[in-house]
Amino acid sequence: MEDVDGDGEWEQVIEIRRPNGHLERWEIEKDGTIHLILYYSDGKVKNEWMEYPDPENPDGYTIYVWDEETEQWLLDQNRNGAPNKDEQ
Repeated sequence: MEDVDGDGEWEQVIEIRRPNGHLERWEIEKDGTIHLILYYSDGKVKNEWMEYPDPENPDGYTIYVWDEETEQWLLDQNRNGAPNKDEQ
């Protein structure tokens, strides 16, 4: 548990080190929001997602990827690291 965003609320944090040296860091908030960051073995960020619970579907999430080019969160429903707008 860690107060990741400094709001006084504790988030559940899970870190998984992969055999290739990459790191997955999951930050899970009480409302179900998930912040997932994938790091290369050198510590640089590979991809970063925010997943928000879908109020219409209890098993669903709306998934956004951080886009370095536009410096904003963009939809990435298949969580492949490419914003939906860049896919056919």
